[in-house]
Amino acid sequence: MSEPARERLVDDVEAGPGGAMTDDVGVITGELTVATTPLGDGRAQIEIQYAQADECGTPSPAVPLPSRPAG
Repeated sequence: MSEPARERLVDDVEAGPGGAMTDDVGVITGELTVATTPLGDGRAQIEIQYAQADECGTPSPAVPLPSRPAG
């Protein structure tokens, strides 16, 4: 049986010390919006942007998804 499709998850966070490094815009700090999108191959693409901004940065590479939700 195949695993059900996972949805795109989005949440607002406060960047820790040093911020978050992206390939597109470099380090971003402060209040951020983070989105993860499943790629269908067991990995997820992550997008990070300043909260309330239109432009986002992408860290690379895509990261592995856990086999089951944490918690």
